[in-house]
Amino acid sequence: MSHTGPVSNPYQPSSSPEPSEHQPYPTYGAPEPNPYRQQPGAGGYYPGATTQPYDRGYAAPTENHPQGTLVLVLGIAGLLVAGILSPFAWILGSRALKEIRATGSRPANEQLIVVGRILGIIGTVLLILGVVLFVLLITLATVAFTLQ
Repeated sequence: MSHTGPVSNPYQPSSSPEPSEHQPYPTYGAPEPNPYRQQPGAGGYYPGATTQPYDRGYAAPTENHPQGTLVLVLGIAGLLVAGILSPFAWILGSRALKEIRATGSRPANEQLIVVGRILGIIGTVLLILGVVLFVLLITLATVAFTLQ
């Protein structure tokens, strides 16, 4: 089955022009220069989009939190050197983050506090596992010694 002519659309009147013919778009008035009222230079693909990063509702970053570096140092030292420091990093980091959330501030070193707190949590878990393993080994050694 071959077609020699153009295919007609049953929903379009037969007097319509061929698709190859150029028809200008109807103009009903001057087009709006900025239909969505975006600011010049605003990015995005929908009306009102901006190039601003996601805001968590906090103010702009301010000065550093006084315990930011301490929490990070305690978290690193607790994980790598002395495990007993890890719970202090966890506690101080949690208090500092609670204070940040309560005041609505956004210190520039907030990520240091978050990382130090996470290192403190990891170090505390490893410390607890180490103590449990140590007690288990002492118990097994005592039992093995008494059986001989």
